[in-house]
Amino acid sequence: MDDLFDFDPGDAVPVAELFHENSKLPPRVSNPYGSPFGTEHGAPGASGVQTKAYRTGAVTDLPSLAPLSRDLSDLLRQRRSVRRYREEPVELWQVGQLLGWSHGLMRAPADASPPRRPAPSAGGLYPMEIFVAAQSVVGLKRGIHHYDVETHSLKQVAAGCALEEIHRATLYPEIVTRASLYVMMAAAFGRTCHKYGERGYRFVMLDCGHLAQNLHLVGAAVGLGSVGIGGFLDDQLNDVLDLDGVNEAVVHTMALGVE
Repeated sequence: MDDLFDFDPGDAVPVAELFHENSKLPPRVSNPYGSPFGTEHGAPGASGVQTKAYRTGAVTDLPSLAPLSRDLSDLLRQRRSVRRYREEPVELWQVGQLLGWSHGLMRAPADASPPRRPAPSAGGLYPMEIFVAAQSVVGLKRGIHHYDVETHSLKQVAAGCALEEIHRATLYPEIVTRASLYVMMAAAFGRTCHKYGERGYRFVMLDCGHLAQNLHLVGAAVGLGSVGIGGFLDDQLNDVLDLDGVNEAVVHTMALGVE
């Protein structure tokens, strides 16, 4: 039987195999993590939500969520990778639906705390942050924006000139430059790893996958084609978003536009 990670020693050190081994759980009778909702180092606070905070930048409130009119089975059949988009802008209501139904707060009854979210997350810690490069959106300034889940709004963190840096950081500029939206999913690893150790890295990647699937399906529901793009220059993209690349880093991206 071949090794799980069949690397050519001349190409790379098999650090993936090392990580896989180090993040395994040893056989134990009891749960090594205790309650799935901890109170230390980044568990939900008084508001029940953790999110990056920015004190500067123009704020754009997003339209309130409305029920999606598409049947889930239709969306699953329709979902496909779309790499070419019409030359027309995305509407702000589409962006609001996309982000809210994918990653926003599902306002539960007053006695429910913390607020529910549209996707599962290990320990309810939600390490993912969404940044949006808006290139052609009605009612939204060109530039890079951070999605604030607490207020369901976008806060601009970089001007339109930063979009050129985004283009230089992707391996697929022919797709990204023509997309109306380029969504960047960044992980705040400490929110999860403080509780789960090295295995927490696995959970962060799973969280990213849950979020990405939501974005694909909700995008299809509001008339947006999408394609996941894992080919990007990590350090350059992290620099544009002012992430240190260690404690916080982009782990996946997605281009979206009108089909």
